Amino acid sequence: MKHIWSALVMASAAFSVHAQGAEVIVFGDSWANRLAGPLRQTIVAQGHPEISLLNAGIEGARADELSSSDPAIGLPHIESVLLANPDAQIAHLSIGGNDLFDGILFINNDAIVNSLLTRVVDDTEDIVRHMLSVRPDVEVFQSGYDFLRPILFFDPARVNEVMLDLDSRLYALADTIPGYTYEGYYGFAQINYGMPELGIPPFDPSLPDASLPSPASTFVDEIHYTPAVYVVFAADLYIAYYEERFDTACVADVNGDGMLSPADFSAWVSAFNAMAPECDQNADGVCSPADFSAWVGNYNAGC
Repeated sequence: MKHIWSALVMASAAFSVHAQGAEVIVFGDSWANRLAGPLRQTIVAQGHPEISLLNAGIEGARADELSSSDPAIGLPHIESVLLANPDAQIAHLSIGGNDLFDGILFINNDAIVNSLLTRVVDDTEDIVRHMLSVRPDVEVFQSGYDFLRPILFFDPARVNEVMLDLDSRLYALADTIPGYTYEGYYGFAQINYGMPELGIPPFDPSLPDASLPSPASTFVDEIHYTPAVYVVFAADLYIAYYEERFDTACVADVNGDGMLSPADFSAWVSAFNAMAPECDQNADGVCSPADFSAWVGNYNAGC
């Protein structure tokens, strides 16, 4: 991931919101809101400045609010945003954390916690299914949270246990809904930054440790990463989910005009004579006569 982080440091493109035509729409809570900018920067740094992103994250939003009929934040609002952006390919969702936070006083009551988790998952299902019913051509991707910092007097191990329970339930939900992907990230900060306060280095085999909170240096408060960590998080999300969807160059389209035609054969011959990168159709790192057969195969396979 170092090449992504380096590119992000160099990226100067500002995060912008487009009222129409966004290919990626980020819905949800404060994690969504704070992730949107770094995610856009990552997409640009990876060579896709043409991909626009709309930040529809709302600080403090809960799953029960997004699944409600409230036109300002609920399903009607989500529907209007999706319909207003006909080019949308991905609806990126981050939700549920505030619901759990609001119920933290009852975290040691198993019955209340189970009821709360069930509601969050049910609300999430309502949100996802509504998104897909309005725009069946859109993929819904939900990124999970991370272990929090210690909250008041509550045991971090118990807080982590509850959040991991939600994590497993959302994975199970994703298995039942085509077009919906869930990816959990609990332990992300521990793995990438270690636990300096305990003398544990990054990528130590003992991590992640669900009995511990995230390292203090990675959070600005009990709930949110620092801006720098959201950048690293966005880079990981890109690799895990976005890369295979955006990095889909058609190698047989040698002249880069967006279509396959006999003109691409002439372009391949020119690339072969010039030993240009476009010549390498079999991805073996060299330009050789074998690439002609590879080009024919790629051409016939289409894009």
